[in-house]
Order: sequence, then C-alpha cells, then structure tokens
Amino acid sequence: MPRPSGKPKGSPIYILRSLAFLSLAQAVLAEQPTPILPDAKLTPGDTFNVTAEDVCVPGYAKKARAVPVWLKRQAYAEYGVTQYKTGDSEVDHLIPLSLGGSNSIRNLWPQSIKTSL
Repeated sequence: MPRPSGKPKGSPIYILRSLAFLSLAQAVLAEQPTPILPDAKLTPGDTFNVTAEDVCVPGYAKKARAVPVWLKRQAYAEYGVTQYKTGDSEVDHLIPLSLGGSNSIRNLWPQSIKTSL
C-alpha cells in the first residue's frame, strides 16, 4: 500500500529517509548528558524545624530559599561534577521547601535538566 508521500514503504527512498532520521535521532540523544539522580548516602534529606502552618504561608518557599553559591558548589563536588554549564543542571532540594525541606547539604543535589534516560 503506498504511503501518503506516494513512495511505497519498502522503496529505497523510504529506507534511506528512515535511516537518516534514525541517525539524526541518535546524534541528538547522544549529546544529552546522563541524568544525575539523588544518592541516598549523599543526599538523605533534611528538614527545617517548621510546622504545616509555617510552610502554608504564601511566599514561604521563596523566603526560605537561600542556598549560597559555595554550598551549591559543594553539592556538585560531592556528586563528582567538576564541570557544568548553566542550564544543564541546577542544585535542587530533595525534600521541597514547600514541604519543610532545608537548605542543608544533606537535602541538596545537582538535578539534571537536559538529560536522556
């Protein structure tokens, strides 16, 4: 049965186009870094001593978010990340601030943004 393009599925043009598409897809995926996942030994999680009332105040997470640059660098170093570009990853909280998570190194890890699994 002819394809909408008018080329039969088994034609040489169809096969070449399919191979070109697969090669391009592999090249794009190969450029994506391997994702960094939280390691329970390095990032077991940590919380502030707060109540549900504290974290439910509008703007709480924004006010509590104060991770200094030196601590972000430490989080990257603990995970063995020595080089990184802005936009590839960010230091994130294992337990979100909105659930009482702290800014402690025990709660921080370098979360991959551009990754493939």
